[in-house]
Amino acid sequence: MSSPPTTKIMRSSTKRILVILASFGLLVGSMYTYLSLIVPTYLDIQKLRAERLYEQDILASQKRAEQAVDKLLGEYESLGKIQEALSILLPRDIDVTSIVNQLQGMARNSQMTLQSVSFQYLPIKESADPFIQPIGVVRATMNLFGTYQGIKSYIQALESNVRIMDLDSLKIDGGARPNREIFNYSLIVDIYYQQ
Repeated sequence: MSSPPTTKIMRSSTKRILVILASFGLLVGSMYTYLSLIVPTYLDIQKLRAERLYEQDILASQKRAEQAVDKLLGEYESLGKIQEALSILLPRDIDVTSIVNQLQGMARNSQMTLQSVSFQYLPIKESADPFIQPIGVVRATMNLFGTYQGIKSYIQALESNVRIMDLDSLKIDGGARPNREIFNYSLIVDIYYQQ
């Protein structure tokens, strides 16, 4: 009679040991599953996230670089337009035919007659700054024929001409005669160009 209680006790203790061993086996199995499947997958996910962040950073830096390049291109285009405008104001060569055409056109628009024009090339002054190009001067001596209103209009045209010109001197002849509206004018004009 004493054996059935021992079997019962062994059965209970065996069950407990089996439950403890099963729990321990389940714990070891879950640890193995965690370490062999979940941790590598988690590390892969972290690696992919890092790569994604790195690529996003590269993309953002490339966009910033493109914007900077676009900004520089815009500045250089505007500099090109400025250079183009400067080359009209101060051409790189003397171009006497263009000067004669401009002087003749202004005389015609001012209802003046350009009788003669002569040119004198003044010496070029070198700049102390190596980045500043020297500017040359061509002095034009002109004889014009027309009214006083015409010469005023001609001088205004010289001031507002697209090419930079300075009136150096003006001489009026024939002003002391009565009932005369037409005069002879002698003008000296300095015209600038880039060396």
